[in-house]
Amino acid sequence: MAIFQKKKTTVYAKIQSAKGSPATVGDADAIDPTIDSGFVQPKGEQVDRGLIRGGRWPSEQAICGRWGEGSLTLELRGSDTAGTIPEFSPLLETLLGTKYATVADTVEVGSGAVGGFDASEEWAVGTLVRVAIGTGYEVRRIATVTGSGPYTYTVQRNFSEAPADGAAITAGITYLHLGTETEQYLTLDQYLDGLRLLCTDAVCESLSVSASERAIIQGVFGLRSLTCAETDTTDSNSPTYDDSVPLCGTECNLIFDGSILDMKSLEFNLTTRRSRGGINSAGFSELPFAGQFEAAATMTPWVEDKTPITDFFTGGTVNAELTKGDTAGNILHIELVGLQRTGPEIGEDEGDFSWNDPLTITGGVYIGLF
Repeated sequence: MAIFQKKKTTVYAKIQSAKGSPATVGDADAIDPTIDSGFVQPKGEQVDRGLIRGGRWPSEQAICGRWGEGSLTLELRGSDTAGTIPEFSPLLETLLGTKYATVADTVEVGSGAVGGFDASEEWAVGTLVRVAIGTGYEVRRIATVTGSGPYTYTVQRNFSEAPADGAAITAGITYLHLGTETEQYLTLDQYLDGLRLLCTDAVCESLSVSASERAIIQGVFGLRSLTCAETDTTDSNSPTYDDSVPLCGTECNLIFDGSILDMKSLEFNLTTRRSRGGINSAGFSELPFAGQFEAAATMTPWVEDKTPITDFFTGGTVNAELTKGDTAGNILHIELVGLQRTGPEIGEDEGDFSWNDPLTITGGVYIGLF
């Protein structure tokens, strides 16, 4: 039996109704891993018993626990339909915890201002909204909401100009972490050319995102599951894949501290501090988010610049926003909140000096698709 021939691999992900209740995946639950994916595989831990024996050889170790662990590398792109979740939504939902949907609407007459607008639909604080401004669109995060319909919204950063009466507000999806969510679990069903690895009670524990001028925007999702059962069952589904156009790092709109920057790359990493193996746990602790996120980012400017050093010693935090795509249904927007510089690093790129600007994310990460 030849296994791990990735061209014959199919993978499905679906949110479970509850822990311990595996979801039944279907054609539309197929996700599109790249060739770099490691997949979620059975893992165990061998523990030295420390026994003294009469010979010169050590005693056999004991197997303590079994779980699934691995990573999937996916393109970050939309579903091709504005307001419809992408194929990898279950991974983001179990990592960040909250998903908000933005229903399409329009700006109420006479309400548009650079700091906000009124609308008939109700959206929660933290939702990313994409609003028509002039001849284009701008994405902002909702800062406050008042009223009972129409609702009055303020945004976290002023629009470049006030939205016009009846300006379109497009449909979208926002992923974020509130800190009060109930834990969610997903079922990950993997068929690897003759080997099936079925993971139930799975969660995404980490995400690494990279956007550069020479690559498609991708995310590496680190997953762990309470179980990972192997069989030789074949895939009975006919997967339906998302054929959205990939989003490349070139021509991303990057806003840093309210100003447009021309950067070479942006990377950020999120990791939740989950425990693996409590006394009453078969594989990992049941705490939804044990402790806090470990969150860091790095920006690389194109040119030499003393600003990272000056800004580091000045202190304070800033926000960064990245937008890519202009076709409804395939627009990505990421906002990193409360970035604090941790000390610039001098690098070298093709014989020229460059700055690396490491940052700690202290205020949260918001991922939107429109």
